[in-house]
Amino acid sequence: SEMCIRDRSTWGMDDGILTSLKTRIAKLKGEREEYLNAFLKERQIVTDLELEMNKLRAEFEHTQYSIKEKEEVIANYNKMIANSERAYSMFVESSSKLLTVLEKEAGTLKELSLIHI
Repeated sequence: SEMCIRDRSTWGMDDGILTSLKTRIAKLKGEREEYLNAFLKERQIVTDLELEMNKLRAEFEHTQYSIKEKEEVIANYNKMIANSERAYSMFVESSSKLLTVLEKEAGTLKELSLIHI
């Protein structure tokens, strides 16, 4: 009966075939382990790259927002400078006209005062 159990468990195969199968299975397990390690390393690389990309994307968006804000500030400065220059020009022009009028009036007053003396 012991012989029957052995025969059933090995299906009539000799020890050389069993050893060869065990060796092949062990080799397959070793190859699987190598691929699993390579897979896990590459998965970690992908995870690290995703984190880096997210960080870069956030930095990019922040910088882009900052640029937009600065463009608006520069546009406001340009507008303020243009308005100030226009006001300055109008002031200079008005002052020049006022000076001309005052000089003319002063001349008229001088002439009038010479006439009455």
